[in-house]
Amino acid sequence: MNHSSVIRQIEQAWAGGGQRGMLLPSGHDVSIGLEERTARDRYAWDGMKRGNAECAIVQYTLTGWGAYADALGRVERVPAGSFFISLVPSVHRYFLPAESSAWRFFYFIFQHPFAIERLRQNMLIGDAVQVAEPDQPFTASLLRLWTGIRRGDFKDDLSIERGIIGLALDHDRLLRDRRAGPEAGDALLTEVRSALMLDPTRPVQIAELADAAGMSRSAYAHRFAKRTGLAPARYIMQVRLGEVRRGLLEGDESLSVLAARTGFADANHLCKAFRRAYHQSPGQYRRQMGG
Repeated sequence: MNHSSVIRQIEQAWAGGGQRGMLLPSGHDVSIGLEERTARDRYAWDGMKRGNAECAIVQYTLTGWGAYADALGRVERVPAGSFFISLVPSVHRYFLPAESSAWRFFYFIFQHPFAIERLRQNMLIGDAVQVAEPDQPFTASLLRLWTGIRRGDFKDDLSIERGIIGLALDHDRLLRDRRAGPEAGDALLTEVRSALMLDPTRPVQIAELADAAGMSRSAYAHRFAKRTGLAPARYIMQVRLGEVRRGLLEGDESLSVLAARTGFADANHLCKAFRRAYHQSPGQYRRQMGG
């Protein structure tokens, strides 16, 4: 199965009609949705302004991208093939940034206490935004539960409850698999960071890393994401922007000099990448942090 298959299954189930939510006798209500947000919507969802009922939200991006900001104000992209889990009420926000033209996603909202508690524990050890590869059991659970609810496949309280619990347990498994063999994941991260630091002024391409590993670009990207939980391009950008932040805090270099030193084409390229990642300009960051 690939990402196109995920999109096709969701859209076919939605087009076929059916339920958008289920009110269960046990009170473990669950609802689903499929939405597309565009620039004109000014879409923003605040985790502290949605009532007091505790619930969990799982949201998966089909096409386009949005952004997720956690309690510390860290902002991450939520691109196609990735998802986030959030609890309500809690301090977080997800939204369509000005840089994105559209964000199409499907989601669950449920109130099952066991699933909420499992996901709460997982959120302490996992990244806010995670990749859901099409062949993972967690992705299969997402599709089975969402399409099953939409089509009305679940005929009783127990069957839907099993689906919700299964989703939470498969998320456990997803995190366990990514933590398994940490030496391999750490080695990959160290390898890429070392390649970047050999000559920070020269952008390192994923194809180069793949060639050095004797792999195709796609195979290398798949292995990197499976072992580290990150896309290689995303990690490369994290490293480079980390050097930019350090330069902004520790020195008074101009943006042009800093851009050249950290592998960006020019100051404009650096500013655009910095603003996409942190939703503020390098100058604002330097002033805010007292640099």
